[in-house]
Amino acid sequence: MRFESIENLIVRQKARTLTIELMDGIDNDSIDPIIEKVLIETTLSVMNTIAEAYEMATRKDLVAGLWSAKQKT
Repeated sequence: MRFESIENLIVRQKARTLTIELMDGIDNDSIDPIIEKVLIETTLSVMNTIAEAYEMATRKDLVAGLWSAKQKT
């Protein structure tokens, strides 16, 4: 099953929303810069893994890639 675009994947929409909310909600004065960096890198990594999974040739590969993204959370 192929989706018309990656933007149609609900999991990708939720990951994007989470990333944006996290980046908007971080108060730079009240959080350790290292923790801030890890949080942002983790949410971006999940989004990137979803995008890579979307590019997979088969449905089985897509599911495996999405499972990998889930494991990062």
